[in-house]
Amino acid sequence: MKSFKIILMMILLSFGLQGQTSHLEKLLTAPVMETSICYEDLSYNTFYCKFTDKDTIRYYHYNRSPVYDFDSVHKRIDSTIIETFKKANKTAIHSNINTDLVIIYEYLDGIGGTLAQATPPSCDSSNVQRLVFDNYDMPPGENTPESIRVLYRNPKDIVTITKHELGHILGLRHNDGNPNYMMYSRYRGPKNWHKHENAFFDLHFGINFIVVEKNNNNKITENFRFSEYFSKCRGLNFHMLDRKLPITVQDIRKFVGSPIYINSSYRYPKCNEAAGGVSRSQHVLGRAVDFRFANQTNHDKFVNDILNKGDQYWILVVNGIKGIGLYDTHIHIDTRTTTDEVVIWDYRNSLIKGCGL
Repeated sequence: MKSFKIILMMILLSFGLQGQTSHLEKLLTAPVMETSICYEDLSYNTFYCKFTDKDTIRYYHYNRSPVYDFDSVHKRIDSTIIETFKKANKTAIHSNINTDLVIIYEYLDGIGGTLAQATPPSCDSSNVQRLVFDNYDMPPGENTPESIRVLYRNPKDIVTITKHELGHILGLRHNDGNPNYMMYSRYRGPKNWHKHENAFFDLHFGINFIVVEKNNNNKITENFRFSEYFSKCRGLNFHMLDRKLPITVQDIRKFVGSPIYINSSYRYPKCNEAAGGVSRSQHVLGRAVDFRFANQTNHDKFVNDILNKGDQYWILVVNGIKGIGLYDTHIHIDTRTTTDEVVIWDYRNSLIKGCGL
């Protein structure tokens, strides 16, 4: 470890950063927890820690890569950092004060192989995350003349590499289920985030989403506790849920004046399949809740209100509910984003016994 620091400091000094030695040394020795996992989400092969609680991410470039016309490469990396953190509803700014993420350019393992490395989110929000690019695999800058460009073998797309590593920093692990995933472990050329990965950003970083923990008995609304909304799926310690759902259920509970029970909330894909949910289920996105009334009279009145657009229908609409499913034993509501219209389906007296969309 000491030899690594000595070599890195020599590289930094060679780029004229002697005046910042004490600050760089402080950041280099900042604690990093590369393997600690606080919570694990079986849905998107992710882990979740306090790093996700920060609204502003301060990143800092330790040094420069010696590639030709690095400035244009630097700009692409910066714009990708800003764009990716914006996707996670965060603001990224370049700052060497209270740095959250440090970027290092180093010689790793030759051309090919490891293109870059990044640390996962730490369970301690004071820890510094790191993104290390391999100088051997850095692409030439935009203004590189052809006489020099030919020296670069199979230049890589720095935007894709940066997005992939930032995915790790935000909590995504490698996912080799589909080569079109940004988090596919092997470089396959330029690509965009896959729709399943976009769902991860929405679920974990959506401004309306809250954390529901397994043993949290504090009140989430007046008549409900967090634990009542905890998933029935096995293997979870926490999950995310659209905050509009418990607010809506509370409003309905207040309207009917009698207890409501939560049947189902978040379900990861395998759990959703076992529950009879469709593959496009909003439960998988943390955007759906199934609930039941304490008595049949309230259930029937709710159904009638929905079909006739009565008071309870408008409670749902005002709260942003876009999907309403009517079943013999329960009610499904969700906050889907695929439509501006309210979608209603009536599966009462039906052979379909699934847990809703």
